[in-house]
Amino acid sequence: MISRVRFGLARWLLRAGGLSIVPRWLDTTVLEPSWRALSRDGYRRNAAVYACVSTLAFDLVEPAMRCYNAEGEEMGSSPLSRLLARPNAMHSQREFWTLLAVYAAVGGSAYIHIVRDRRGVPVELWPYHAGQMIPIPASDPNARTWIARYDYVNADGTEAPVPVEDVIQIRWPSVDLEQPWVAMPPLVAVAAEVDATNEAMRYVRALLKNDAMPRVVLTTPVGTILDDAAVGRMKDQWNERYGGDQRGGVAVLEEGVTVSRIGMSMAELAFDALMRVPEAHIAAAFRVPAIVAGLGIGLDRSTYSNYAEARVSYTQQTLVPLWRMWEGEIQAALGDNFGVVVRYDLSTVAALQEDQAARVERTISAWNAGIMTRNEARKALMLPVDDAGDVYALPTSVQLLDVQHSPVIGLPTLTLTPVAAPAPSALAASGGRLRAAADR
Repeated sequence: MISRVRFGLARWLLRAGGLSIVPRWLDTTVLEPSWRALSRDGYRRNAAVYACVSTLAFDLVEPAMRCYNAEGEEMGSSPLSRLLARPNAMHSQREFWTLLAVYAAVGGSAYIHIVRDRRGVPVELWPYHAGQMIPIPASDPNARTWIARYDYVNADGTEAPVPVEDVIQIRWPSVDLEQPWVAMPPLVAVAAEVDATNEAMRYVRALLKNDAMPRVVLTTPVGTILDDAAVGRMKDQWNERYGGDQRGGVAVLEEGVTVSRIGMSMAELAFDALMRVPEAHIAAAFRVPAIVAGLGIGLDRSTYSNYAEARVSYTQQTLVPLWRMWEGEIQAALGDNFGVVVRYDLSTVAALQEDQAARVERTISAWNAGIMTRNEARKALMLPVDDAGDVYALPTSVQLLDVQHSPVIGLPTLTLTPVAAPAPSALAASGGRLRAAADR
């Protein structure tokens, strides 16, 4: 209601100021944080918003959510593991979380409805967005919860109450200060940028399609009076010969007629700069680097190196916090009841894995320095262990002969026998390892 009053006042002020054209952005805006406005004007009509949301949706489902026991061992056959792997008859786990990721990024909050059997055991999980599930705040100040219940909005507009314990709220990590029981959608913070880019694209489309405004003026000599038929004939001839697909052709004018340009070109409009600033703000609101989302402002100076660095930073600073928050919500609502620990398996996230060549080099260095056993090194390189592999590396100039106990303090002592003395250069090269082995 407040938005409608504001739009009406804005239109009245424009008419009072003598402006005959009311911009369309006064009727379509994401300033009103309703699911319809956010979805329609933000996600559906803005390429930068869609690029950021789709990037998040693709990346957030990379790791699988798994169940573990208290010792950290995976419980792939537990009831909750099976439920998470197949939340309902329609969705797989990754499709289920794709929907929730998009819902949370666009609407600020996404909701999981827990369907229980007659014994109260969860048997299905269903994803809903902020337009379908509405949290109703508690009216009692002494209540130990902010939310009294949830109202599910049916397709026909009717509402059905849902108990709080049957809903898991997946929030975007931005607090709505006016209603802290829900998250503020990122689109609300960049509403002006979204409206500006939407209006710019509408203008460009109209400019390319109809020129949006008369870009040229045909001027007749002073004193020449044209009747309506002559004016119509000149307009029709000009549009037919030099408008639409004929733009850019050679104009042949009647005697005394001149042409003046009044419209601005795309270069004069600085269209690239006009789009770059809103794109940067939109990407920042979603915490997705512009280069990762494929936005123009990020691709201008992109290289393979800074793209890889941006993806690692984005994974560590955006995706990992979201995974930890969301697995915490699932743990509190389901994991504790089933007696398991719910975690995302981040070992499968490519951006978090160490470069293979660097990992091999580091492992070999640790083995040569005697820091790890041969089997530990093989495990680090994902190789099978062998029965005689629980040994450390020793320099070739030293042999381990016997282990005896000192009669004085009762500690084991190593009896080392040197073999043929190595050349001075070889001894110098292995001096560090020799001293380390002798100390052990």
